[in-house]
Amino acid sequence: MPGNGAMKPLSLGLTDSRSLRKALKVLSSEDLLMLNEEIEAIALERIEEEEIKGVKASERGQVIDSFREKLALEGITPEELLAFTRDSPGTSKRKR
Repeated sequence: MPGNGAMKPLSLGLTDSRSLRKALKVLSSEDLLMLNEEIEAIALERIEEEEIKGVKASERGQVIDSFREKLALEGITPEELLAFTRDSPGTSKRKR
């Protein structure tokens, strides 16, 4: 996924495909295939995590939009709600 920090091997000192090839030269083809499988599994996990995170963010956005609509129907601005919750006795913290 471009723009998502793709090609992070740069931070590992692997600045291009030549340096990556050089670093992996010590591995056998079997080791490389096993490493490839591990990388694919990790990538799939990461994709799934990102998709779940996106779904959760979308759901949260929908809930917030729903609350905004309800507030608007009641003629309450978000600022008024925040001011009310700050001034509410139940939300103030006791000092010891």
